[in-house]
Amino acid sequence: MPVTSVGARSVDRERPRPVGTAVTGGGGRAFVLGATGYLGRQVVAVLQDEGFDVAALSRRPDSAAELAAMGVRPVAGSIDDLGPYEAELRSADAVVVVGRMPYEREEPLVADLERVLGVASGASPPTLLFTSGTGVLGVPAPEGQWDQRSFAEDDDFTPPPWLQLRVRTEHRVRRLADRGIRSMVIRPPLIWGLGGSLQVPAVFRSVRTTGHACYVGSGLAVYSNVHVVDLARLYGLALRRGSPGAVYHAVAGELDFRGIAEAVATVTGTTTRSLTADEASQVWGPAVARTGLSTNSRSRAVVSRAELGWAPVHLDLRADILTGSYRRAHAAGEL
Repeated sequence: MPVTSVGARSVDRERPRPVGTAVTGGGGRAFVLGATGYLGRQVVAVLQDEGFDVAALSRRPDSAAELAAMGVRPVAGSIDDLGPYEAELRSADAVVVVGRMPYEREEPLVADLERVLGVASGASPPTLLFTSGTGVLGVPAPEGQWDQRSFAEDDDFTPPPWLQLRVRTEHRVRRLADRGIRSMVIRPPLIWGLGGSLQVPAVFRSVRTTGHACYVGSGLAVYSNVHVVDLARLYGLALRRGSPGAVYHAVAGELDFRGIAEAVATVTGTTTRSLTADEASQVWGPAVARTGLSTNSRSRAVVSRAELGWAPVHLDLRADILTGSYRRAHAAGEL
């Protein structure tokens, strides 16, 4: 019986689970946390295309106008207190957590959602999609070295120490399936496209601060990657076809960090530069340097492709830097 093991903790993918009911569009209701973010906007667009009536948490007065412009009904509140919008959550067919937040806030939020959704009314169990990330699979590369390990959704792995809390949150989400909540985890890799991302703009920023497109050590460390629009499509497929308790990956390709820096250098008319781990922390900050730019996080979307039929359309990050959205964003002064 296959088991996904993480240190001393494990999740048995074949343990008995309640039978979940797939969510379909055509009048369904979705509630999104993180709707105005880089990924959240694309997920909202997919949900709307699927026929969902979308409401979203509005944590700031200005975000309400943003949400309304997106055709989303804003609901004022905070992730620290679900009380004011518990009724919204309970009436939703799907709750999608896609916004970034501190790792230490994720598990308390899931605990609150467990309490609220566990008493939701309706003929079908509520669906919860929680966004994690393939950083939990990361193999540290302080000298920018490549690592051969690559992980499918249910492969064994040992998370970096600073991401053990996020893995614990993943496990809590998956085990909600035993409580009648159709819960799933989506682990994005490096996300790119539309001029956004974490890592790619960070390399552009290094040009402004150092005069060079920078990478760490040898620059051979690599994250698997996916275009933000292809990733958003995975959320729609998971809602329609996903299995309770599952984890889904989304992978379109790989490009090591030196390759990213070389493409950025071409666009900016500069040269590349290797940084030590300490220098990288000074340029990008310790968290981004360590987790985002000096780690191998290589993943495979085996379950997403086989179970959900997911397949990416946008495949070439390098081309998007050289001639696509990143070149346009740089020319417009946005990077």
